[in-house]
Amino acid sequence: MTRAKIGDIFSIQISKGKVFFQYTNSERGKEYIKIFEGIYEDTFSNYEDLLNINVRFMISYSVKLAYKHKLIDYEYYLPLIGENIPKYTRTPWTLTGKFEGWLIENTTTKERRLVQYMTDEEKNYSPSGWVNHEYLIEMLEMNFKLQNWDNEYILKNLSNEALK
Repeated sequence: MTRAKIGDIFSIQISKGKVFFQYTNSERGKEYIKIFEGIYEDTFSNYEDLLNINVRFMISYSVKLAYKHKLIDYEYYLPLIGENIPKYTRTPWTLTGKFEGWLIENTTTKERRLVQYMTDEEKNYSPSGWVNHEYLIEMLEMNFKLQNWDNEYILKNLSNEALK
C-alpha cells in the first residue's frame, strides 16, 4: 500500500501487544481514527471481526504522517460503518489554572458549552483536539477509557499534566 486511505485498518504496537484502529476521516486538516477495544498478540485471521468489537474512542491523529514514518502498520481495508468523526467531543476546561468543568463541543456546528458534571451520555464523548504519536501510545499503555476520564481523574492528576 502506498498511501493511507479512509477505511484502512492499522495497528500500533504497545508493550502489551497490538491495538487496532480504523482511519475514518480526513477533512478540514484533521484526520480521525476510531480505536477498537482490546490488545492483541497477533493479527486477525478475519478482519471483519473488528466490526463486532466496541470502539474505545475516536480522536484526531496524523495517520498519513505516522504511516509515512513507519510508526503504524497497515493491516487491512474495511468500508466505514457508523460515524466517521465524533458528533460531540469533550475536553477539561482549565482557563484559570484550575479545573472548571468540561467543554462539550458539537463538531458539526462548533457550538460549545461548559458543564460542571457530565451526564452518562457525555462521558462517552471522545476527547477533542489532536494527539501526537507518543501521547497516543501513552494513552493506550495506560488503558485509557472514556468512562474513567472524569472529574475525579482530572482533579487527581491535575498536577501530573493530565490536561495536555
